[in-house]
Amino acid sequence: MTTTMQKCLLVAALVTFAVADLGALNQTVTITNNTTASRTIYIGFNGASLGPYSQSDFPFCTFPAQGNAYACSFTLASGKSQPITLTKGNFNVAISADILVWSLCGGGTGLTMAELNLNTQGNDWYDVSLVNGFNYGVSITPSSGIAITVTSATGNAKNPGVYPLGCDICTGPSNPPTGPGCPGKSYPQEGHVNTQPPCQFNQPSVASYTVTFTNPT
Repeated sequence: MTTTMQKCLLVAALVTFAVADLGALNQTVTITNNTTASRTIYIGFNGASLGPYSQSDFPFCTFPAQGNAYACSFTLASGKSQPITLTKGNFNVAISADILVWSLCGGGTGLTMAELNLNTQGNDWYDVSLVNGFNYGVSITPSSGIAITVTSATGNAKNPGVYPLGCDICTGPSNPPTGPGCPGKSYPQEGHVNTQPPCQFNQPSVASYTVTFTNPT
């Protein structure tokens, strides 16, 4: 019969193993360009941190991007894909095309951002953000779970997994960016009623995600 101390040690060992196992999950993010021309793809690391990674883990991507040490860029031809193998844990990024992520409303034209926060203690969060406007259609497709698809700037009030145009919170524009080209507070009708459907998905970490850019409709 095990003693109380033995039981505690067993539980601690199981918890340690579980946490280590979650942190060791390997994932793949594939970025695909289904537009009709080559695009400059930007990856921006949220929180001004590469997390467990270093720039050398992304040899296809040039740092810094427009002077930002926590963003990189690469050219992706039409019809081509760039896989990213993640072996070190949390990958917390925004991804955009032709305009640097986080740019204030894309310098007057707006930009669509795919947002992924993967393998955080064994969980993934993902969404498409139009808070800074819209320039390309974007889809996020997990290997298991619910896909997100955005094809236009408006008409996303009932589109799950999307922060709609100018909406810095799910239900509408609270304090969005302002300036030339910004949606600002002009689209309150795009907000999700009572956050339904949700503007972000959360699920246990899965093997892969594909982020696809398409021409706007």
